Amino acid sequence: DMTWDCARAMTHALRVQWNNAPALAVMGGALADNKNYSLAIPVLEKGLKMHPGDLYARANLVLSLLWSCQWDRSEVHGAAFAEQLRQGIEGDLKSFPSPAHMLFPLGAPPNGLPLPLYRKWVDLWAAEMTERIRPDLFQATMPSPAPGPKERLRLGYVSGAGFQKSPGSSAIRGIFALHDRRKFEVQCFALKPDLRSNDLRGNISAACDRFYELGNIRDNQALAGEINRARPHIIVDVTGFSGDHRIKMLAHRPAPCSLTWLEYPGTLGAATGMDGLLTDRVASPPEYQLIYSEKLLQVPTPYLPNDYYATVRIPPLSQTPLSPERRTFCALHHVWKMDSQVFSVWMDVLKAVPDSTLRLQECAPLAQEALRRLAAQQGVDPGRLDFNPRIGDYYEHVDKLGACSLFLDAPRYNAHTSAADALWAGVPVITLPFAMMVHRGAACLCDAHGVTSSVVRDMDDYRRLALRLATHGKEIEAVRTAMRERRESSRLFDIPRWTRRFEEGVGMFIEGKMAGLGRHTSGFGPGSMHVVVREPGA
Repeated sequence: DMTWDCARAMTHALRVQWNNAPALAVMGGALADNKNYSLAIPVLEKGLKMHPGDLYARANLVLSLLWSCQWDRSEVHGAAFAEQLRQGIEGDLKSFPSPAHMLFPLGAPPNGLPLPLYRKWVDLWAAEMTERIRPDLFQATMPSPAPGPKERLRLGYVSGAGFQKSPGSSAIRGIFALHDRRKFEVQCFALKPDLRSNDLRGNISAACDRFYELGNIRDNQALAGEINRARPHIIVDVTGFSGDHRIKMLAHRPAPCSLTWLEYPGTLGAATGMDGLLTDRVASPPEYQLIYSEKLLQVPTPYLPNDYYATVRIPPLSQTPLSPERRTFCALHHVWKMDSQVFSVWMDVLKAVPDSTLRLQECAPLAQEALRRLAAQQGVDPGRLDFNPRIGDYYEHVDKLGACSLFLDAPRYNAHTSAADALWAGVPVITLPFAMMVHRGAACLCDAHGVTSSVVRDMDDYRRLALRLATHGKEIEAVRTAMRERRESSRLFDIPRWTRRFEEGVGMFIEGKMAGLGRHTSGFGPGSMHVVVREPGA
């Protein structure tokens, strides 16, 4: 195991030099990466006592504390990280931790970075990642972004995870077959070998026109060359900075036009060469658009569609009234999305409804113990926290959701696919949006489903609405009935309509790119407008 090999090597280094702070930081980071948080925390704290300015050690400590539900301590170290990061950006620091790993503890109050500083952090990190990459290497072999009059537009989807099973890929599985083949040739580039763990990859490969297995190519330039040989007019990266990303390959710019979307809700930085980011007006409203280095392609809400008609039956339990005897609420989030403020509201809901339970996502024993202890401190029987085991059968998961009264969102990092699951199951979702896409995913889903009354302005509103709905069963039933009636007409689940609007947006985006070519190397002149797609008649 590479983690323990790393730990043994660092232990040897510490025997030679006991006060080797970098060795402690590396060991603590390796333990945190392997989810050994109880071991990682003391190692990282010891390293920070010797070298308080180590941003990487501080970042790993914040994450480890969040995974362990030690919120008070994570807030202290999160504030210290934000201040050290600000000083590093304004100074001459050359190397930064990945912003992808720190979006959730820093993007929301109380430690939210100023948005221009966040944008600069992402740009600096992207520039560090893509150093010495030639973005013009394939320029001579690229087709024009706009196909000829008798030529279909070659639309290439690029997945660092290889279209293996993931919440995002499952949600869009129906799109590939729905593209208008008179106008589009659909290409898919799988950048990870086939693990043969499920049928999702097979379904997607059968639905596209050309499927390229490129998972065994590790060299980024060679990989970009293979994609370039397929001559896509535009590529859509569906991975972003998430776990299996190939950002260095994308920075070679293997196609004349590029978008990022789906698995990673955020900007990738100017140096990655990404032309655009697919989003919507709720996820990326005008007042927060300074966050993005990309031009925005805004489709009607939601930017993340959900293909439930193709994959999940309508949950039977969502069709019947809830039992008034024992009410169940749910907050199915990874524990690192939680904080003391929202957990306190959840406990208030349980105290207001005797004999009710709260379904939480299964987590490590260390985190479960912490959450039960925190519940007891707030006067709630720890046995009323029901840790939901991971369910292999997706039908069963959505069916169980249909028995819940409310889905309580986490403002620090919104539920995305889980919130859509709840809406499909007829369960109201209470959410509070902040500034960035990670804070606004559930709000855009509610907007698309026409249930914006559950999108609140602040934590006081969140508490008031949660308590009101939790204690008024008839009001919840009225909302559930309205959601059932809206399901068939909802934009949230209308994949054919979403695909038409996306295709329209791709055409508009390429026109915008072409309009700037010859004057600006990226197309899209400085200050040019984002691309906004509207519903017909809107």
